[in-house]
Amino acid sequence: MNRNSKCLRICNHEFRKAWHNPRNFVTIIWIIIIFRGYVQPIREFAAMKEIPSAPWVLPHLLQSSFIQMMLTLGAVLIFCDAPFVKNDTNYIVMRSGKNSWLAGEILYLFGASVIYAGIVSIIVLLLLVPYVGFFTGWGKILGTLAQSNSSLNGYVSYRIILSYQPWEAFARSFFALTMNTFIVGLLIMILNMFFKRNIGPVIGTIVAFTPYLVIRLSQNNYLGYYFSLPSWMDISIYNFGDASRLPTLGYIYSVWGVLLFLLIGMGVFYVRRRDMDSLIMECR
Repeated sequence: MNRNSKCLRICNHEFRKAWHNPRNFVTIIWIIIIFRGYVQPIREFAAMKEIPSAPWVLPHLLQSSFIQMMLTLGAVLIFCDAPFVKNDTNYIVMRSGKNSWLAGEILYLFGASVIYAGIVSIIVLLLLVPYVGFFTGWGKILGTLAQSNSSLNGYVSYRIILSYQPWEAFARSFFALTMNTFIVGLLIMILNMFFKRNIGPVIGTIVAFTPYLVIRLSQNNYLGYYFSLPSWMDISIYNFGDASRLPTLGYIYSVWGVLLFLLIGMGVFYVRRRDMDSLIMECR
């Protein structure tokens, strides 16, 4: 069996175990409760006007620092015990090898991050039912709310509507949510490898609260936006070369790339310096 097949089998094994993890279902319920209050104003406005809303709501909701924090805490809850060492892990590592095991764990983190972003997107759509229509444009409801001072306008951003096509805004938001979740999961796994297993979730929780640091620092400048990963889920802050002091898209993507390179490199360094028995014992 080649290395790619081993990685895929390990990843698939982790997904099968995830179905039996109650934390994942608690996280889904948590997300539904959080988003219900944010989607409800848009839903009520669509019902009042008797016009369905366009489905492109997620990019607007991700502007909220509270949602950024709670989605990151959801990632912490899902990945708090990474790497996922169970009773059968010793046998899996012996059969596949340390490097393939690590690659399978990383692949699972990425796959779970994509699924997490997909579930969040689906929940937002379901919360709009039956007042949602599948339009290619922003639609009258979101367009009106973005230009309104009504208490029902929620978090609909006129800047996002002006700056992006709907599919582009959704794709960028989905990618940013996936990357934030993946990097938080990797960070937790690597810290749990090198230190005690409670260190990773603690640091992940600190990262989750950084959007509120942005609010505090941004009263006078935009420094906080350069250090808060969850804040980058808000695509309205992206600087495309104008006079804004907000981080550029190149800066954000570069930081993501550097963090991925460093965290994966640290994981490879760790497993190569450990024999199989000590690797399993220290990751428990």
